[in-house]
Amino acid sequence: MMEMIFLALTFVSFFVADDGAKPRDEVAATVNGSPVFSADVERELARALRGQSVDDSTRATLRDATLQQLIDQQLIAQALMRQKEWASNQDVDLELSRLEKRLGARGQSLEDFLSAKKLDRAALRRQLVWQVGWGRYLEKQLTDEHLEKYFQSHLREYDGTRIRVAQVLIRVGAAGSSPDDKSREEAMAKAKQIREEIVAGKITFADAAAKYSTGPSAKTGGDLGFIGRREPMPEVFSKAAFQLEKNAVSEPVVSSFGVHLIQWTESKPGQKTWFDVRGDLEEDVTQDLFQGLAKRERMNAKIERSEEHTSELQSLAYLVCRLLLEKK
Repeated sequence: MMEMIFLALTFVSFFVADDGAKPRDEVAATVNGSPVFSADVERELARALRGQSVDDSTRATLRDATLQQLIDQQLIAQALMRQKEWASNQDVDLELSRLEKRLGARGQSLEDFLSAKKLDRAALRRQLVWQVGWGRYLEKQLTDEHLEKYFQSHLREYDGTRIRVAQVLIRVGAAGSSPDDKSREEAMAKAKQIREEIVAGKITFADAAAKYSTGPSAKTGGDLGFIGRREPMPEVFSKAAFQLEKNAVSEPVVSSFGVHLIQWTESKPGQKTWFDVRGDLEEDVTQDLFQGLAKRERMNAKIERSEEHTSELQSLAYLVCRLLLEKK
């Protein structure tokens, strides 16, 4: 899931002085005057797809999502530079030298490496400056103290608690057909209407599931039994469920299966400590830091996208297309 959420976390289209970027390199966007290169967008999109074939419409939306991600990386890089917490050209030179030595020990040249990765030197430097700068920042943030504090404030999500959930599932589009923007919007609108009826007390959750849900659990009032935070449901479903209060009804949640309304009614507390789930904590804190920094910086940023990339990204289509890679 981390690959899906970040799409391009190991790359940043961040301009480093004297990095060898060519003036003719196509620019997909500028962030406070600094470029995000189209070549980086295409390269990272190909890495995320891993050879998976998608239609032109889906590819265009995923490309837009990748560009959005790289813009966020640019914003974070600029923010950390202002705080003097970013990698310098000297840091990148040192990392590049280390890379060349490691390659040489394997009998491989830097040029061979670049060719195999479909990189040029400028793109490699952008990759290294992100890896060094972001890694340095995370090292200061992912301390035992911070991780334990985060664990305590999200205890139910990490201590092994299991909750009994039910769902109302609205399929997107007709069975056997590829969903389009219209069918996604219709499914979302229907889910919102059903939720309003449940919250207003016009219908119970179980009766709504029996009446409207397209999932097999409709026969049992939407009951799915007990689930853990990390299994067996898709991440987006589990995350939404564990953030709910008991008996509350979620806002519509989009997954590769359709649009869900979620409710939980029982729980079984877990016994895990923060150290038992350190890996999960590090991933989630990293995600929160990334998204929080980017959101804060976007408020006052000047972001200009090239003419060919100026179409608006519909929020529902964006979420659905990101979730196409869920099973990777």
